[in-house]
Amino acid sequence: MNLGKLLWNRGGIAAALDQFKRVAHLADEPATIDMEKHYLRQESNIYSIIINFIDGKYADIPRALEVGEQLQFVADGETNKRIKFINGYNVYLSRMYAHYINDIRSAIDNTEKLIVIGDSHALSVVGVVFDFLGKKRCAHSRLIAGIKMWHVGQAQKNEHRACLAEQFTDLPTGEDLLICIGEIDCRPDEGIWVARRKRGGALNDFVANTVAVYLRVLAELVPVCRPASVTIQGIPAPAYLASVNHSFEEVTEFLSMIAAVNRFLEDGALANGWNFLDVYAATRGEDGVSHRHWHLDGSHLKPGFYRCAEQWLKRPPHDNPHFYRSCRNDL
Repeated sequence: MNLGKLLWNRGGIAAALDQFKRVAHLADEPATIDMEKHYLRQESNIYSIIINFIDGKYADIPRALEVGEQLQFVADGETNKRIKFINGYNVYLSRMYAHYINDIRSAIDNTEKLIVIGDSHALSVVGVVFDFLGKKRCAHSRLIAGIKMWHVGQAQKNEHRACLAEQFTDLPTGEDLLICIGEIDCRPDEGIWVARRKRGGALNDFVANTVAVYLRVLAELVPVCRPASVTIQGIPAPAYLASVNHSFEEVTEFLSMIAAVNRFLEDGALANGWNFLDVYAATRGEDGVSHRHWHLDGSHLKPGFYRCAEQWLKRPPHDNPHFYRSCRNDL
């Protein structure tokens, strides 16, 4: 399964699908232990659904979602990372499909491509036709499952950063990019919050360093594809805190972390001559938690949000000295 994920994250979708099919076949082998069979079937099924979303093959999705529901009960009550991945994606993809069928499907003729690179948030916009940067767009997703700002900013080589670099290398020049990375860094059970609690220190310093290093490395990687534009998507206000067992003081500090991440992302994006899509402002209620109008689940946005995304877009000043160097180099 690791080979299939690797091929997927590096953009080799057709090869990845062949690998997932082989993995699904292995799940039926007598020598494969029962729980591992469950994992293999579920993971293969999830990636097949994602491929169908990206390819617009909606008719093939309902049966695969049924398979996921049938196997879901085996994993209930467990907490390991594979089961979190399986359960999270099953819920997310099921809700996405309902929105696509009821609201989203639109003609994509006469639209311009928007390349969306990132974690699972890059899927919410797949196939949506919407106005963005002054043109009618249809989004094309390049998912790198599980990628964090932390991965991108690490000095040591890691698979997620290598996959991101290969995605940029693989793109044709002159594309418009939307980058959705960072929400996983901002969850209460991993990322910045957990790292700071383990190591101590000022939370704001953790946020500032994580975002600064991520954006610096991103600025080094992006120019290889000479994009027409780069837009950094912010982090939505969280919609899951009602179910998190923390004190009022901890919740307040956690929400201040989300606000700080968005502030540093916005400042850094604009300083690089990039755009910033302020999904935090679009989703934040008066108490700092999501008002849930645009949330599909606890973390992800509804596909329909992007039809009003233009109003939450912040652009750099045209006199920014970095604008043409970083975003439109050699175009």
